[in-house]
Amino acid sequence: MSDTQLPLFSTGQTGHEQGIAGLDDMNIVEVVLGLPGSRRPPTGETISVPWERGDRSYYVEYNSTRLRIEWEGRGRTRGDLKDFYIEVETPESKGLPNNLAEDVFVALLKKTVDEGFSEPVIKTSRYALIKLMKWHVNGDYYDRLTTILSQFVHMTVSTNALWDPNHQKYFEGEFNILDSWKVEESTDSDPDSPLIIRWGAEVYDIFSRNYMKQLDTELYYSLSNSTTKRIYRWLDKHLGLYPVVEIDVLRFAHKVLGYGVSYRYPSKVTDKLSSKLNTLSEIGFCEWDIQTSDSDSGKKFVFTRLTNYTGVALPRRDQIVDALDDRGVDHPEQIIDQYNWERCLRQISYFDWRKKHGKEIDDPGAWLANAIRKNHDLPKSLKKQIEISKKATAQWCETMYEALSEKEKEEVDSEVDELLELQELNSPQSPKRRKQLRNHVLLSRKRKV
Repeated sequence: MSDTQLPLFSTGQTGHEQGIAGLDDMNIVEVVLGLPGSRRPPTGETISVPWERGDRSYYVEYNSTRLRIEWEGRGRTRGDLKDFYIEVETPESKGLPNNLAEDVFVALLKKTVDEGFSEPVIKTSRYALIKLMKWHVNGDYYDRLTTILSQFVHMTVSTNALWDPNHQKYFEGEFNILDSWKVEESTDSDPDSPLIIRWGAEVYDIFSRNYMKQLDTELYYSLSNSTTKRIYRWLDKHLGLYPVVEIDVLRFAHKVLGYGVSYRYPSKVTDKLSSKLNTLSEIGFCEWDIQTSDSDSGKKFVFTRLTNYTGVALPRRDQIVDALDDRGVDHPEQIIDQYNWERCLRQISYFDWRKKHGKEIDDPGAWLANAIRKNHDLPKSLKKQIEISKKATAQWCETMYEALSEKEKEEVDSEVDELLELQELNSPQSPKRRKQLRNHVLLSRKRKV
């Protein structure tokens, strides 16, 4: 097998480039996303899902002022299961924030980034935040903004699911999102009056632990549906660390999206979410599928990240088989065995390039099989794209590896040792091959939430 990096097949291309438009704290993603949507039960009524404790690997309970989520989750080592919880509580006069709170939180972090993340104080205006969030510029939305700011001040969060990447362990804490907010020289008719917001001391300490990730805020605010935004933000966290993420359908609906008891069946959740998930596929962010599983409901979502990182060392064989099969190639496994992986992947890329540029292909499967046999030369622009993507994918793999705990790194390195031994390449003179194999292992990992 060639010692060069090989292109990784991807079924889609991103329609955007992720820039340093903003940041997201990966601990707080789970806290704010756990809030139910805009509907609240009447005062004195509590909603619980599932309907009996112990029926599922999670439990959600909420009323107009309190939310508690309990779940069984994986620790940082294989087979290490832990019991986690998040509890959010507000005074009766404030109530729990609704899903618009996510827009506000993302905007506040964006403003903090713009000011260099040097202090827990944000200096802005109500008008500037409204424009950033692409809300309607009218009195109703100004009222919604100040209501959410007030809820963030009075909302108490307690949880044992906070991750400290510096010490590689979970920790427990209690905090408010904001310490205070005020409008200086305030007049209700002047939305440009200076707005001073101060992060809560404990939540700012959580930020300082460096469990942050880039967030494309322009893309986030371009999504018109609040549920689509919520899904995007949750997936952007998890798919940043794993190429594939799996989660039970009902657990996703209840725990992540805050859906209530009317969503008892996977089919209803799928009907509700299909258009939202298709939006994320159409913009080139991720693919999704429903599969049978041994999880709570017997059905799981499988999300696969789509990136412009189309080149990487030693891609997964099953992806190449699927790619050839999808394009009508007969006996794809025999084709892969007869010709090396790089040749197959390069010709898949050429096939897709030709179709993108309007080239007619009468018999796609036969054309692609023949292209692999003859090993057609690629256009210069496609060659350049593949070379650039190789470097980008290698960097993505490096980021994934550095985000692992020490125990997880040991597990990945152990798998690499086994592969080297099988290929009789276990020598100190093969650092490049070792990194290629490590990338292969990383891109084959799946996160079961």
